[in-house]
Amino acid sequence: MKSKRINLNKNKININKHENKTIKYPQICAYAIEYYDLILNGKMGHYSWLEISGEDIKISAIDYNLNEDDVLDIIIFYHDIRDYEQLFYFVSDAQLKKRLAEFYEDADKCFESGAWLPFVLMCGGIFEGLLIDQDCKSGGFCEQIKKAERKNIITPHQASIMHNVRESRNIVHADNCTEDYIYRKDAMDIRIVLDKLIDKFFIECLTSNPRL
Repeated sequence: MKSKRINLNKNKININKHENKTIKYPQICAYAIEYYDLILNGKMGHYSWLEISGEDIKISAIDYNLNEDDVLDIIIFYHDIRDYEQLFYFVSDAQLKKRLAEFYEDADKCFESGAWLPFVLMCGGIFEGLLIDQDCKSGGFCEQIKKAERKNIITPHQASIMHNVRESRNIVHADNCTEDYIYRKDAMDIRIVLDKLIDKFFIECLTSNPRL
């Protein structure tokens, strides 16, 4: 069983006692959820206050009022990804969204099996697609990364990881056999940056869309 923690404070929760509020969170449809819990001000066990149905997260203030000062997180426990396209809900181009979902599914399979080089190859495609969606299409992958960093879309650390991915893709050429291979720790660092960027872009989409 896998888990994911989602902070809800960007939604500015204000709920009176015995009332409820429903938040649209389309990305949550991506997960095959077994069960979940609401973490209120760092304390778990408020699962009875929470209901997840489709893309709707319904929070009920059962015992007392909730306001913007309360720290609200939900944690979902899920079997796996059921819909990879929903991870990329924020991507505006439908064909690009579909292709990124296909890349991520392949990357996920490679990651789970410890096939680090093909994992990196898929991540390179995902990073490029994410930067294109963020209006950073400029020459090759290297220029896209530099443009994204200049625009503060990605941090210097994230840019460094992307450059490592870009350079590592050349390992597939046999005449680069003297180059360092991809190891587990490298893949772990790449996966962390990838998933955090996907979450970042989704949250930015969520907060800029008044319908959600």
